[in-house]
This record gives sequence, C-alpha cells and structure tokens, in this order.
Amino acid sequence: MSVDACVDGSVGVVAVLGNREAIERAVSVVDGAVFPPVDGSFVWVDTGSEWFRGWVAVDRAQATALPEMSAVVTVVGVSADRGVWAGRVTPEQVIVEEPGAVALPGWWERVAPLLVETMAARRAAGAAEENKAELVAAHVRWRDALVESAHTWADENSLCSQFDNFMESHDLPGRSRTYDVEVEVTMSRRVTVSVSASNRDDAADAVDTHEVESALRDEYGIPSHVDLDLNCGDWSTENVEEA
Repeated sequence: MSVDACVDGSVGVVAVLGNREAIERAVSVVDGAVFPPVDGSFVWVDTGSEWFRGWVAVDRAQATALPEMSAVVTVVGVSADRGVWAGRVTPEQVIVEEPGAVALPGWWERVAPLLVETMAARRAAGAAEENKAELVAAHVRWRDALVESAHTWADENSLCSQFDNFMESHDLPGRSRTYDVEVEVTMSRRVTVSVSASNRDDAADAVDTHEVESALRDEYGIPSHVDLDLNCGDWSTENVEEA
C-alpha cells in the first residue's frame, strides 16, 4: 500500500514501513522545498533492496530540478554496523522525518563536512574521467582525419612504399590496397564409377580420367564448360565392389 501526498502540484510517495507512527511523522513534501533534504535530516531511503535509515548529507552541486528531480546523497546509518549508503535518489525514494523527531547525534557536526568533501571529490573525479574520455575520443578523430588526408595526398603524388613504411614506423596505418589473389585449392571428393570387368583388379584398372570427370560432374552438378583439369595422378581407386 502507498499514500500519495500532493503539494503545489508535486507528488511524494510515502511507503508503508510497518511503523504507523513513523509514517505519520514522515514528510515527503513540505512547502515544496524538502527535496533535496536539509543536511542532518533523518531520512528513510529506498536503496532498491531495502529501506536504509539515517542522517543525510547532500551534494547540492549534483541536484537536478524538475521535471526529473534527483540528488546525490550520503546517509550515515543509525548504528555503526549499518555503515554508510551513498547514491543518487529521486523524491519518491526519500522519506524525511519531521524536524526533531530523531535527535541529531553529537558527532554530526564533525562528520558532515567530511561527507560533503568526499562527495565533491567523487564528483570531480567523475568529471575528470569524462573529460579524459572526451579528449581521447577527440584525439582519435583528429588522428584518423590526418591519416586519411595523408593517404590521399600520397596517392595523388604517387608516393612509393617508403611513405607507408614511414607511417608504420610512427605507429600510424599505412595505405591499404585491394588485390586479386589467385588461389589453387586441392579438394578430396569420393565418387562411384561403374565399369564392366571380369574381376575386381581389372575393374580398378578399367577406370579412366574421363569416367572420373563424368562422375564428378554428375555428383556435384559441375557444368561441362568448367575445366576440371584432372590427371591420372589426381585420383586413385578404392573399395571395388560388385554391383
């Protein structure tokens, strides 16, 4: 079951936590300004696997406005064994207790600035990583364009393979060309040839190249204009059986 609260057109969802008193105290929207929550507020956060409760600190530099409101938060659990949860949340994931409902611990004033600094450092590291990726991608595009122009210029000026050797010595791709390569393929196939003979040895000796070619064409649908170019040494007889 869920309860929808609507204030000034914004909607907050209060999930049932099994504690009616906590639900009655919980506030999702107060004057349309609770999200992101005030630092030090006691909150319940839906992490996707559980409702994590504790005191919250917000990286306000990463908060987004309507229509897709979200914020990066760090929540310190109510006990040491609960640890700390950090991540991006939306209003629907956060329940804020009424001010004063849960006392702010004495250590909060010392810990809160460190939490904010940590989130800022993570934000800066993420931005640096994104900037690095963009610079690398821009460099790759510039290099590819330069190589393409160099190849075109080399072709237009009939440069020899020394140009390609120079490019490759500087870890740049040389020119590639299209070549037609004639390939001779030797394949082994079995066919049956019918001959008339008085015994098996004579039958094997009676098989000639013409009969082998004819059997190959019949077996594999090879047209007559295709030259098989068979020689006596290209085939041998095996397994002579009486029909």
